[in-house]
Formats: sequence, C-alpha cells, structure tokens
Amino acid sequence: MWKVSRDLSLKAKIHANYGANEDYYDFIRSYKSDWFNYVAYIDENTVKKHADRAKKLDTIEEDQLNLENINVTEVDVDYLKENFKEDISLDVVSNKTTTTVNLPARTPVSIQDQTKRNAFAISVGGMVVSIQWLPQNIPESEVSYLAVSLTYNPDGVNLLDPEFSIYNKSNHSTNKSAIQIWKYDVGKNELDLEHVLITSNHGTAHNLKWVPLTSTETTLGVLAAQFTDGTVKLLKINKNLPKISILDQPSLSYSLSCTKSSLNITAYDFIGTEKILVGATDGSLSEFMLPFHYQGTDIDIPSYKTVVCAGPISSVCCALGAGGKYLCLIYSIARRPFSFIYDNSLQDVYTSIARRNTAPGFNYVLQNLVHSTLADVCQIFALRSAHSLSSSLTKLDSQVICTRVSEVLGHPFFAIGSSNGDVVIVNYMRKYLSARAAFRHTPLKIWKFLAPSNSRKQKEVSPHLGGTKMLLGASHMPLQMPVECY
Repeated sequence: MWKVSRDLSLKAKIHANYGANEDYYDFIRSYKSDWFNYVAYIDENTVKKHADRAKKLDTIEEDQLNLENINVTEVDVDYLKENFKEDISLDVVSNKTTTTVNLPARTPVSIQDQTKRNAFAISVGGMVVSIQWLPQNIPESEVSYLAVSLTYNPDGVNLLDPEFSIYNKSNHSTNKSAIQIWKYDVGKNELDLEHVLITSNHGTAHNLKWVPLTSTETTLGVLAAQFTDGTVKLLKINKNLPKISILDQPSLSYSLSCTKSSLNITAYDFIGTEKILVGATDGSLSEFMLPFHYQGTDIDIPSYKTVVCAGPISSVCCALGAGGKYLCLIYSIARRPFSFIYDNSLQDVYTSIARRNTAPGFNYVLQNLVHSTLADVCQIFALRSAHSLSSSLTKLDSQVICTRVSEVLGHPFFAIGSSNGDVVIVNYMRKYLSARAAFRHTPLKIWKFLAPSNSRKQKEVSPHLGGTKMLLGASHMPLQMPVECY
C-alpha cells in the first residue's frame, strides 16, 4: 500500500530519496548518528569527519581565470563618512537587562559580555541587502571572507523606490550603495574590514553569489551580483585592492536586450564554472558562457534565449546531483516552477513542485532543497524525487523571508529569517530522517531584531519559536535578510 513519505521507515525513506545505493545508505546512517543529538551547536570535528562528502570546488590558477581586474578609483575614509551612515546605537536585551552599545561605523563590536555568546555587532553604514560567505574546500585556512552589499539614503531607504523595481530603466539613483569584503580569522576570533567597493554608479547590488571556484596567489574569488541597472556583473576580488574605492568598471557584465528595449535580469545561478543561467523580466531564460574555460570573443552574447513563462522570473536554482547532472528550477509568478535536467531539457521536465515563497537552498551532501511554499511553513524535498510532494519541516507564527542551508559543508542546520525579526535555526535532519515522523523537533530562535518607534535598533536574545516578514510586491527585487549558513 502506498504511504506518504513521513510514514515510511528510515530504510524506505532513504531508498525513496536516494535510491538503492548501499554506500550512501551506510553514509546516511552514520551521518544521522553523528548529528541527531545536536540542536544548536555545529561540531567542527563532525563536519571534518564527513569532509570527503562535501562539495568540491574547482581550483583555477589566477593567470588561467581569463578575467580582467576590476577598474576602481581609490578614495579616502572621508568619502565614506559623507555618503554613508556613521555610528548607531544598539539596545541589547538579555535576561531582562538592557544595555546600550554604541556601534562605530564599519568597526566590529563584541557583544559577548551582554549576550554571553561569541557575537559581534557591526554598523556597516546602511541597510544590508545581501550577504554571502566565500566557499572553500576542506581543509583550508582558518580565514574566511564575507561579502556584504548595502544601500543607504539619508532620508531613509524606501523599498518601493522605482530603482528597486525589476522594471527599472533609470541609471540615476538617489541611494548610495556599496559592497564590503570582511575577513574573519577563526583562530584569533577577529573580524576586519578588508575592502569597500562603492557601487552607486551601477545601482544597488543584491543576490550576491561567489562563483564556485577557488583561485591562487592574490585572488580571493570571483563575486557575482545583480544590480538595479538590470545586469549581472562579475567582480574579480584581489587582496591588493585599495581599502576604499569606487567601482568604475566590473571584470565582466552580462545584460539582455530585445528589438524594442533592454531587458532586466531578475535571477541567475551557475552551472559549475562553465555557464551561467539568467532569468529576465519577460519570462525568458538565457545561457551565457563563463570566461574561465571559454576563449571566445562573444562571451557577452547568450548561447540561447527561450521563454519559459508568461511573467518575470523570480529565482533560478541549479542543483548539482550526485550523478554530476544539474537540476534547474526556474521560479516565476506561476503556480508551479519550470524544472528540468540541464543535459536534457526537452525530455526530463518536472512541474509538480509547488511555487516557493522564498528562494530555495540546496544542501549538496544531503541532496535536498529547503524552501517555503507557504507564508509560514518551511518544506524540504529530495533532489532525486523532486517531482514528488515536499515534506513540511517547520511551521512558524509569521511569514518566512528567507531560508538558508549549508551549501558546501553539508551540516544539517538551516536558518530562517522572519518578518517579526526572528532568526531561527533548525536541525532538520532530526525530522527528515526520523522513521515514521515520530520525533518532534523544536526550532530555536537565536536572535530577535526590533525597531522601536524611536528608530533605535534593538536586539533581543531568547530561545523561543520564531516567525517571519511581510513580502514585497512581485515587481520589486527580493531583498535578503542577513542570514547565511556556510
């Protein structure tokens, strides 16, 4: 008799989601045994134990990247002070005790004494739009890098500003924007600002993604971002960049056009280090070549362009399966997304995945995607059985803004950003790999952000169930909360 996935035994559930692969079955059993008892703590030794299963990144020598350096104009710190927000005050509430902490601009401040946690608070100089950790192979050095994009307006950032519309045609911006590169030394527990790229001439950067590669010598990595001018730009980030500079010219820019007017790119993702898929406002999907393995002079011309839906594409996700093939999920305003196996897009098409409320996150080690198809529910589905119905993981008491999973390391925790300012973490493996759904798990709220009427930002620490945020209109870009799992 047919059973829904939540009622299957552990062995049957593994076979349904991963196939009759005895090697993977043994790995999942070991993985479950190692991680099952963790609720909020990520054990590094356990991560290293399964490092051979982590996603492997291509290593490309710096002189083989085939990518120009970005052109910048160096400026001093006074330029930042004139164009971006400076010091702010933060009320930290813990155990009914309120402490006011002053945050100097772009200077990390430890709040460990106030929260009893190993935490920093930073005034980056504006509203955080998107963040992304630089992925690395394991083992690597104890130094990690974080990219942060922000926007600022002295009169306040209006999320309904026409600049943030996916149909924006103006190159003029009243908002100031920048991308910051932060360096975190795990051994020393120090966070330092390495570089500031002021991007106001190109618009606000959002949907930051590092190209899945590692490089050598002075190249940290290649950062990609969507900009409000409707383009996707690649930025070659070098260690020898000036501390503070204005971005004049990116390393490479991708854009679309039609016979009557230009099209804005609304979403993108990578097919390894070879290609990039982009979605546009007219519902089309286009493929561009990445420069790392391509020597042609027509790299800014799409290989193909095809319309897959009637409305603008909201997100693109390219998930690498265990067999080396990519499952591409193209989300739009339609009830269900368009999904296909990249190597055979004409035959292997799946359309039964429900439309998501947030961009999906893909855990390579566990081969599953976490997303939200309802306003207050997070769900999961396996890559192998993507055509099947997803399983509910967590129900919150408010709207889900974003969900992020471990994309490279593959630990079983995912973070949720919510509309009421909660940041929640969940060990979803405790439910997903529990036989017959007999085990109950509790989401843990680790932070809560509030903005009182006096405009002072407040952070509350409380281990309770969290919630989520009001969604923007469909015609505006999806701003991310600062939630990231590496």
